[in-house]
Order: sequence, then C-alpha cells, then structure tokens
Amino acid sequence: MTLRLIRLGRLLSLTCFGFLLASCAENQTDELPTIAPVSEIAAKVSEPTAQVTATSIPAVPTATPTPTPTSSPTPAPISYSIDGLIPADYLHPLTQLSTAQFIQTDEEAELAINLTRGEPIGSLVFAVAAKFPTVRDDITMSELTGAQLFGTAETVAIWQTVFPQIQAVPEGKLGETLWSTNNSLAILPFDALTPDLKVLAIDGQSPLRREFEPAAYPLALQIGLEGAPDAVAAFRENVGFLTNRDPEKMTRVAMTGVTALVRATAAQMEYAGVLFPGEVVAPIMQSADIAHISNEVPFAENCPFPNAVSQSVTFCSRDNYFELLTHLGVDVVEVTGNHSNDYGTDAMLRSLNKYTAANMNYYGGGINHSDAFQPAFVYDHGNKIAFVGCNSFGPVGAWATADRPGTAKCGDLGEMKALISRLSGEGYVVISTFQYEEIYSYAATASQKRDFGALAEAGASAVSGSQSHHPQAFAFENGGYIHYGLGNLFFDQMFSLGTRQVFIDEYVIYDGQLISVELWTGLIEHYSRPREMTPAERYALLNSVFRASGW
Repeated sequence: MTLRLIRLGRLLSLTCFGFLLASCAENQTDELPTIAPVSEIAAKVSEPTAQVTATSIPAVPTATPTPTPTSSPTPAPISYSIDGLIPADYLHPLTQLSTAQFIQTDEEAELAINLTRGEPIGSLVFAVAAKFPTVRDDITMSELTGAQLFGTAETVAIWQTVFPQIQAVPEGKLGETLWSTNNSLAILPFDALTPDLKVLAIDGQSPLRREFEPAAYPLALQIGLEGAPDAVAAFRENVGFLTNRDPEKMTRVAMTGVTALVRATAAQMEYAGVLFPGEVVAPIMQSADIAHISNEVPFAENCPFPNAVSQSVTFCSRDNYFELLTHLGVDVVEVTGNHSNDYGTDAMLRSLNKYTAANMNYYGGGINHSDAFQPAFVYDHGNKIAFVGCNSFGPVGAWATADRPGTAKCGDLGEMKALISRLSGEGYVVISTFQYEEIYSYAATASQKRDFGALAEAGASAVSGSQSHHPQAFAFENGGYIHYGLGNLFFDQMFSLGTRQVFIDEYVIYDGQLISVELWTGLIEHYSRPREMTPAERYALLNSVFRASGW
C-alpha cells in the first residue's frame, strides 16, 4: 500500500510539472523582460541599513555557577589476618568478601582470625576414625590420649600439643595407613571423612549424628575474631558462620534389606498389631532424612488373610499393612523384588499408585520398562541424591516390558551403567541397588563381585544388595561403598541365625559426598520384629562379615 501511494504521488507531481510548462508556453511572448538601469540598482545597494539597537535583542541572563560537591574520602578497607593453623579450605567464605571493605594481610591487622580466641565466628570439627572393619563404636578421651594416632601435616600442627604421639602422613595416604597399621586411629577434619573409615564416638558424642553437641565434644575447636568492636561487627555482617560441619549440608539415609509382609510376619501383624514389626526400628527410620525400604510384595485388593504356617511363595500384602510403611516414615520404596507381579500386573499398578498417593518415591520398577529405569530423585539439605535399581534374578514375569508393569531388568548392566555414569556426572550421589541371586552365606559370589563392582566403577557412591535374606560381605571399589546383602528387615525366615540377622546401613552424605556409613545390627524375633543386637551378638556378626569380606 505504501509503495502504491508513493508511486501515485510521483505521478501527480509529474502531471503538475507538465501543466505548469504548458501554461508557461501559452503566456510566452517574443518580448524580453525590462531590466532596471544599473544606476537604480546601485542606488538601492548604497542605501543605509537599519540600525540595530541594544534593546532590539533580548538580554541573555547570566548563569549562576553550580558549586562542585565536595566528595568525602573513601574509607580504607579493614585489614584482617588469619591464624596459619586454620586450613585455607575452611575459610572459603572469606574469598567472597569485597576487597573494597576487607583485605587480608600478613602484617599487623585491625582484625585477627584465630583458633580458640576471640568472639566466636566459626568452628572446626575433627573426627577420630579407624579402618572400616572395626567392631568397637566409641572411645574415651583418656584412651585417645594414649592411642597410636595419625593425621595429615595440617592436622598434626593443630593437635600435637594435645596428642604429642600423633604422626604425620602424606596427603591422601591416611586411609591406606590405617588399613595397614593394626590398632591405629586417625584424627581428621569432619568433611575429609571417607566411607572406608569408621568414625568412633568420643565419650558418647559423634559428629555424624543429628544430636551432636559441639560444646561437649573435645575435637571441636572454636574460630574466634579479635579486634575493635565496630570492625568485628562489620566483619560479622559480611561473613557467615565458618565451619566444616554445617548440619544444613548433612543428609542421613537409612538403607534396608528385604521386606515381605506375608505369611507368619503378616499373621503377627494381624494379632499383635500392624505396627508390631517396626516397634524397635521405627526411631532409626523416622530419624533418618531419607528412609528406604525394599518392598518385594504388592498390595493386592483380593489378598487373603495370612496363613502363618504356609510355605507358599506367591505373595501379596493386605491394604492395612501399608500403615507400617507410613508409620516408619518411608520416603523411597524400591520395587525391584521378584514377587512384584505375583498377583498380576493390576496389583503391581495398584501398589505404585499407593506409593505415589502417600508421597513415597518409587524406583527399580514401574508401569513399563521406561518408568522402571526412572531414578527416584531426592533433594535434601542441599544434597542431590538419585536412587536406581534393577532385577537380575527374574523371573521373566516380574520384568517390565514396553507395555507391561514390572521390575527393571538388569540385563548386561549396560543401561544401568550408562544411567549411573550420567547421574554421577550431573552431581548426584547415586545409590544403586540390586535384586540379585539369593545367597545364604556371608561371602559374596564371584559374579556378585563382578557386577556390583561394575556399578561402583560407573560412578555409584553406594551399591547395596536388596535380594539377600542373609547378611553378606562388604567391599570398597573406585571410591564406592559396596554391601552385597543386608539381610531381611521384615520377613518370617526364622530357620537360621543368618536369616534372622539384620543390617540397616545409615549413610551420611555431606556437601554432595558420601562420607561415612554407620551399621545398625538387629535380630528378628516373633517371625516379624527386629530388635537391637546385644554387644556379643553384634561382635559375632561383624566379625563374621568382616572375615567374609577378606579383612
């Protein structure tokens, strides 16, 4: 439209121009125009021009100069010094300070950051640790003062006046030294812990626990700030609490073995109460930030009243038993069990819906193959955690297909390894579980070692055997923690000591890393309820499993 208007305008202009030419042509004569004489033109040019007076031009007002503001001098930054005994890694928040306000110096400073002196602005928490295959769980401070101790050079510099016997080892060699030196212990920073070390409580206080009280713990040191009150106040406003043990970065995970609320276990629930099996373990599960359970059996609408003496291996659980899971505070349900489709795919789907409705995240099984390989993602205290699992045991009817619900089929582990590698690369702490061949012994088989190790090598922080009705050995590979079998949690197998022995592995994850594992040990009674082991029972179990681990 615009182009057409322009073209029309141009046409009209040309038309008018032609019209004017025509008019000029009509009025044109042969006479030339008269030109005024030169004398007249000269006279006009010589006429005086009008005089311009001062009043004929408006006066321009004189601008009043604007005074230049006087800028106040920029205050010099507050200087601070740091005690050389404080490891630089613990002071990372200081790197965020504005250098216009604060500046570090090695000279005499207005502020001094020290160990044990001044106004508290932080704390350094250390742990005492032994190699993982250690039975004892705690130590007294008096015992510690006489123990054979190791630490890195930084740690030795801090603690040598308290523990003159502590010996320095090269960085990265602390674990190796403990494992190769009998009856030795290490002192190390809390955030430097690794799963292959066992943390010992000191006089009942352990930094791994939520109820930890730093003020009552002898290996917690205060970071203090000294200086003028105004400078101290300004510093505190810009720096948070400096610590290597921030409870807001710590997640505790309770990992369990087999749950099958059937047969004699279910009968006890009917007569003694639905919550009866969990009476002793409930506080452990409820206090965990993430409570895991491996429920092998579907909740079927037509599930019959349990038969306590039945030996059937076609399993289902009644709906009212679900209350046990909610009472325990279960957050993540593993559904890799080989009994998942015992009562048909409808019962499997129904169970998945019950978990979802109760805000329980499930994994290791699903509405189809794709869903079965979906991780259970949990975000807690700043930690990104992904649970993945698969079933290698079968039977074929338990495995999910493209259009049928069931468990994730392990296959050649290619899909699992790729999934673990990707999640690990994305910064997740990956917890991988296996529904493997059922072995009634403490020792792991060669195929277990191969396959569990492959998942650790792929990047899993922990690989846990959910299949075993009998506790099994441990291993550490590629920095990953492996427990080949945790044994039963809720099941009626009372026919041997091994099938009654229970592990609950309590993972401690800190700032995106699995740093420690605590072992709770129990013994099943009344065909259903685990109780805590006596010290003698615990000693016997741990020694048996450690020996089976080759330690």
